[in-house]
Amino acid sequence: MMRVQELPLYPEPRGIFRVSASAGAGKTYRLALHYLRLLKSLSPPSEGGLSSVVALTFTNQAAAEMRERILAFLKHMALATPEGRRLSAETGLTPEEAGGWLAVIFSAYPSFQVRTIDSLIFTLIRGLAWELGLRPDLSAEIREEFFLNRAFDRLLLRLRESDSLRRLFEEALYTFLELEERGGFNPEKHFRRRMEELHRLLRRKPLSSPLADPPDRAELALVEEELRERGRDLSRRLFEEMRLEPAYPGWDEYLRDPPAHYWRALFRKDSVKGIIKGRVRNLPGVLEEEYRRLKELLALYLRAKARAEVAPYERLFREILREMKLLREEEGVLQAGSWTDLLAERAREFLPVIYLKLGTRLRHFLLDEFQDTDRRQWEALKPLVEEVLATGGSLFYVGDVKQAIYMWRGGDPELFFEVPKSLPWELRTENLPVNRRSAEKIVLFNNRLFARLREDLEEVVRKFLHGESEARRMKDCPVSRELSRKLAEVYREAEQESLSGNPEGRVEFLDLPPDEDREAFREAVWRALEDLVPVLFREYVEAGKSVAILVRENGEAEEIATFLFGIGIPAVTERALRLENSPLVKGLLSLLRYLDYPGDETALAGFLMSPLSPSGPEILTRYFRERTPGLAGLLAREAPGLHRRLQRLSEFHREGATLYELVQEMVREFGVRERFPEEELYLMRFLSAVLAYEEEALGLSDFLARWEETGGEEKIGLPGELQAVRVLTIHAAKGLEFDAVVLPFLTWGPRGRNEVVLTDWGLIRARRDSAEEVARARLREKAREVFETLNLLYVALTRPREALYLFLPRKTRYYTVASVLQDLSAREIARELSG
Repeated sequence: MMRVQELPLYPEPRGIFRVSASAGAGKTYRLALHYLRLLKSLSPPSEGGLSSVVALTFTNQAAAEMRERILAFLKHMALATPEGRRLSAETGLTPEEAGGWLAVIFSAYPSFQVRTIDSLIFTLIRGLAWELGLRPDLSAEIREEFFLNRAFDRLLLRLRESDSLRRLFEEALYTFLELEERGGFNPEKHFRRRMEELHRLLRRKPLSSPLADPPDRAELALVEEELRERGRDLSRRLFEEMRLEPAYPGWDEYLRDPPAHYWRALFRKDSVKGIIKGRVRNLPGVLEEEYRRLKELLALYLRAKARAEVAPYERLFREILREMKLLREEEGVLQAGSWTDLLAERAREFLPVIYLKLGTRLRHFLLDEFQDTDRRQWEALKPLVEEVLATGGSLFYVGDVKQAIYMWRGGDPELFFEVPKSLPWELRTENLPVNRRSAEKIVLFNNRLFARLREDLEEVVRKFLHGESEARRMKDCPVSRELSRKLAEVYREAEQESLSGNPEGRVEFLDLPPDEDREAFREAVWRALEDLVPVLFREYVEAGKSVAILVRENGEAEEIATFLFGIGIPAVTERALRLENSPLVKGLLSLLRYLDYPGDETALAGFLMSPLSPSGPEILTRYFRERTPGLAGLLAREAPGLHRRLQRLSEFHREGATLYELVQEMVREFGVRERFPEEELYLMRFLSAVLAYEEEALGLSDFLARWEETGGEEKIGLPGELQAVRVLTIHAAKGLEFDAVVLPFLTWGPRGRNEVVLTDWGLIRARRDSAEEVARARLREKAREVFETLNLLYVALTRPREALYLFLPRKTRYYTVASVLQDLSAREIARELSG
């Protein structure tokens, strides 16, 4: 076990710092504190010192929250408030130095580099456009699926011109419709979606190990024939020369055609060899060797066949990638993800140029939520980190592998432990073992539950991977053992001390019937919610506290919110807090679209229908009634004042105003703050998002394209005075905390349904009855889901401050997180603590 070395008060800012922060341990506070300590080491305050520190996180919202926290800390220290004096003692910054750093930040805000990883990488790529042979007007396309589908459409247009391309599509469609048995009413729509899924899957492959070309049918046919020849020869020598009698009809035929009977012939326990061994004490050495060589050849064949079955997907995808590259060259557009690949491939080569283009020397990197880092992102950043470390700088990263729940989108939690091994610099580690969020009984409940999980990990993992009925038989499964080892390391530091100031806390289980009868089970969930939530609403929400209901899927959240409204309980989902639901933000976006392209009368109509334009609905009514050919012309005639205001904004945009300046001018022009004080939260969050996008060097057109893809995820925090129950997914709840948490649906677990998986040797189709090596690849993919499933349970159980309510069915159809809680006697742990 690695000895945890506590960081000194003012650590020498060089080398690698790794901070493991369990739930509620103050991870964000620790990161901000380290940032301020670095500023102390760079004093006196200067723009060069500020720009040499880069703090990276994953979302614009997280970056905005980090900036706000750092600024708030500096303000407290500059004003020497009680909190400021405490912070000064922890960081060493004097009030004068804190004030100096504030002045530098406000006068040189672009040098305040607290940003997303993607924004930094794209900025570097844009700076290297000439060196990389890219167009100087390079822009970003965040909508990966949109870009992918454009390339797909261009290939479709060339089908009549290219016989080889048409055959490629036919083979891929055959794989989709016949082998995978997919399709549906609109096969094209589902086929495109399959290409998008494969795109996300293939992006997990490290750049350093490209996929080999998949085998073709002719190559497989040759191997099949060789297998049959060897099988017939071995069968002849066993049953003719040794005069063995078949144990049952057809037994000798398995060896005569191994490709058709591979499972029965060579891999099952009652296979030919097993039966022969039982009847002939000493099989001749020559036959033993022949059998071994036949089995090795068959294993290679089955691996190649697993690749060949989905090879059309891979070949078509390579064509799509080539078309995407052509699009990039023609239009000067980089789609999301490709800039990361590009920097990862070329960063080391152009490192001196990068520093020249940056105009500053980076000295310190801070990375938040490191357990969610994509391996490709790390490969892109690693050369810069190595340069920083080699010149006396530092890498500080913080995270919690127990909260790694974004593996499905590329997060690689193994990097958390791997990174220091690949960098030959001193590693200092810190563990934050104190939970400052949850009441004592909740912390104790989680401590005991995950301590039992560590003891029973192998059994729990086997049940998830193989099912309850097969778990005991699969004790020697290497995938189970490897996953158990990883989870044991991850949950080794799960136990925490409680420092919330609340010695009480509540963990309660509500018993539900088995979920085998889905209707009866769901009815029981609704009845339990109808009894529990009104009580929690009176106890918590009406007292100004928070109640959250956490679920696995977005559809479940919407369904529960609808049910709560039906029984008179106000509820708000994640979707309700999104900026896209604000009429004011919708109006501002419509106006931006119109300013970007004045010929877009749909955008102009959207602006006129918004609260920004009180007379707009009347103008639109007249427009539709009179069938006037042009809306802009009608506006100039019927509302000349409004038309002139739009013209002024258009001129302001053409004169080179930045995106943020343009939006600020729109806000001023229409008196948004004075007219819509109730929309202040949405407005401020929208302005913060605009500023974050602008930092990625996006123009208006790029911003609007980016917003189409990601703007729906931008949201405000829940206003403190809003009395409502929050209903959201566990993924959305990560990083949040609530006074009371309800977990109504605990019937989820790893799906393990995907037959197409990515391996070191390529994309394969792996089925349950596949050969051992191929089947194991599918099992490894399911193991990733098991890892994420247990982490999701950990995240859900560590959100509450005061109370946790779990709906526990007596039995579930499959092995789920409810089954885990039953196996670990979670209900008994809660009873012991309450007694």
